[in-house]
Amino acid sequence: MKIPLQVHSGDPIEYGDFISVKNTNYPGSYRPIWGYWLSDYTPGSKYPSVWLEYVYNDPEMVECHSRPYYLVYEVKDTSRVYFINCYEDFIKLIDRYPLEVDNYIEIDFEKMALDWDGIYLTSSGFISCCNPDIDILEMYGMKSTKYPSLESWAIPSLLVFNLQILKFCREEKNIFYRD
Repeated sequence: MKIPLQVHSGDPIEYGDFISVKNTNYPGSYRPIWGYWLSDYTPGSKYPSVWLEYVYNDPEMVECHSRPYYLVYEVKDTSRVYFINCYEDFIKLIDRYPLEVDNYIEIDFEKMALDWDGIYLTSSGFISCCNPDIDILEMYGMKSTKYPSLESWAIPSLLVFNLQILKFCREEKNIFYRD
């Protein structure tokens, strides 16, 4: 499956400035820090990406994330990107890369980054992963009252562990920018 063009709203990043993905100590977040976060480019829509739509519809987010431009990238076909298209894809990651944080079993993103160049949470995957599927959890032997969810990702996203998978296409003016 080919990943569509991606948008990053922020400053261009150089390889020397890249900070590798790090696990967090926030139980139940299923979200790491660092890495390089992008979202699908949506030309022809009101906003050029789901991320920018999310930002400009939340006053607190605008304050922190408004930029005068955004960057468009292509993901190289040779990239090793793990796709989350459904809840089971997410649970397989927890099963393969488990990390215990205060009685939660999280994804060990640091270990995952040794095997993969990134992780792509598709639109269908995001919807599916916001609502835990008890049958799938039981199938993987995960019995808990703390059900894994990717709701904290807020939107479908591409999290890049290895910048070399990205090909810079262009910088575009952000018409929604607020100083």
